[in-house]
Amino acid sequence: MKKFIIVIAVAMSLTLSGCKDHTVQEPSEITQENEIETIAESIANTEYDSIEDFLQNSNATVFMMDSKQPYNNVATNSNAANSNATTFNAIDKNVSDSQSYISIIYECEVNDDTFKVDLSTFKTSEGAEQLAYVVDSNPGIFTEVNISGISAYYCPGSEYDWFDCYAMIINKKLVVIDIEKGYDTYIEDVLNNIVLQ
Repeated sequence: MKKFIIVIAVAMSLTLSGCKDHTVQEPSEITQENEIETIAESIANTEYDSIEDFLQNSNATVFMMDSKQPYNNVATNSNAANSNATTFNAIDKNVSDSQSYISIIYECEVNDDTFKVDLSTFKTSEGAEQLAYVVDSNPGIFTEVNISGISAYYCPGSEYDWFDCYAMIINKKLVVIDIEKGYDTYIEDVLNNIVLQ
């Protein structure tokens, strides 16, 4: 529900514009415009079966989790085979490419814990303005937190939601991380595995 609020709020902020002059259009022109908009929207709202499929068919930049690089949350040790190291694996599920953001759902494994992460990258580079609008439009919902030196806004999901939400700016883009409830202790692991593709 919280992500829905964020997505709607951001979408509204992106689509607000000044008034424009209106001209009378013929019915055939209206039909043709509707067809073009429908085609454009269907292209922009696409589901991909895998990250590989998405990367082959899209030139959009997106934040992804680098599942090939194990994350070691233990203090740096010269012994690379530290038995206390936490291995972080992410198995991609699908990618949703919408008009305003790209969302990737991962199933993650840390030690014996398995949980889901939904990572959304918003397409514009006006992340600071988008985040400010979302936070200001939902007073009292977000709490500012610091994760690995990155300032983020935390929004706990309700008892009916499957996730807790973290919204932040990385490389001027608004990034939203939804992590399955009960697994917030791994949010730093998730963030340390994010790469821009």
